[in-house]
Amino acid sequence: MYSISNLLTYSYWFTNVPEMRAPALWSQAFFYAFLVAGSFAIEYWIIIKKTDKFLARVLRKVKTLAVTMGVIGFVFLFFRYEYIPLFSRRFMYILWVLMAGVWAGFLAVEFRKIPKRRKDAEEVDQIKRYLPH
Repeated sequence: MYSISNLLTYSYWFTNVPEMRAPALWSQAFFYAFLVAGSFAIEYWIIIKKTDKFLARVLRKVKTLAVTMGVIGFVFLFFRYEYIPLFSRRFMYILWVLMAGVWAGFLAVEFRKIPKRRKDAEEVDQIKRYLPH
């Protein structure tokens, strides 16, 4: 029987080969496929909406995050499906979440820098207007 209290035990995260039931397998596969498909949707949106270069740069980094985490997730899922002892343990998902969280934190900082970069670019354009070519 599964319980939330199991999440706080050492043995839950470091068992040799955790069993993988079909609903968990399919839900994880769907989530990772959603990440990869979302990365293509972001690129399509950048092209169609013709976003400014500052937002497009950060969105491309978000796209890279999504496709990377999706592919790494599929690799972890494959290891889990094949019962490969070291790489199929649940603590690998903790590492995956930590990597994604740190990367998303850096992206949040980049998002906050967009208005300043737009303002700086506008000032440079105003200065270039008066300089000879």
